[in-house]
Amino acid sequence: MERFTLRMEGWKQLCFPKKINTHNPAMELKHCWRLFLTTLVNLEVAYLRFLGSLLASKTLVPFSFKNTCIGKTMVLVPIAHRCNDLERLNKAIEGGYHQVEVDIMWPNPLETFILKHDWPSKDHAFSLKDSRGIERLTLKDLFEWIETTRMTHKNLKVYLDLKSKGAERKTYARLLLEALHTCKVRSNLIITSFDHLLLRHLHRHRPCMTYGAIIEASLIGLHTYLKTKLPFIKVAIVSEIILSNSVLRAVKPLPVYVYTLNCLSSIEALKTTRVSGYFTDRYSS
Repeated sequence: MERFTLRMEGWKQLCFPKKINTHNPAMELKHCWRLFLTTLVNLEVAYLRFLGSLLASKTLVPFSFKNTCIGKTMVLVPIAHRCNDLERLNKAIEGGYHQVEVDIMWPNPLETFILKHDWPSKDHAFSLKDSRGIERLTLKDLFEWIETTRMTHKNLKVYLDLKSKGAERKTYARLLLEALHTCKVRSNLIITSFDHLLLRHLHRHRPCMTYGAIIEASLIGLHTYLKTKLPFIKVAIVSEIILSNSVLRAVKPLPVYVYTLNCLSSIEALKTTRVSGYFTDRYSS
């Protein structure tokens, strides 16, 4: 026991900048185990950031694309990414896109759902106008746009990416369900989110909707999704960084969509995979 305690003390001195006030070997082991797991996560995050920087600089085609090749070309469905205003929505439709993605946020001070991706910093407050002074679209505005647009585009699909940060999950779900109750375009909607528990809560009260799970760009994110067990999910949305045969097998038989591809070489490489489509910003360029 003394030798064990000395080893734990040496490990603690090496890894912990601050002294842990405990003489319980079991507690020491627990702290070391937590540190080990944290180190693995940090290493994975550092690797993914490095790989992401290479992809962003267009100097590398993701190695995982080579592993997913099945020998024939697939027809990919492009989805216009972050169409959070009328200009982007109309530009995507004019560019031939039949599927678009918007971000739905509930800022408590405004008491309405707005189309916005980034949560404001502490120095900035929510506003119904963007940096250009243009009125932000609300969820009601989006539903009206869908109702008008689907008259000429019958295959229109809109992915709602639910941003639940800063809002209590049940409150967010209740308010969204109220908005969907009077919505006439539910068949055109696919509800997606990183918050899988929010999706489960929504499905419990409105099982007729189509739901898609966005999986974080890490193996831990994939493990969390699989552990949550969501049998009602119809679409899996994964990052190009973790795309591989093992990931495709893990979410099988769901159709898989990849976010976010803007490099032509990556899009071409994706055509030889089992992927159904991809999110892109190329429509706005």
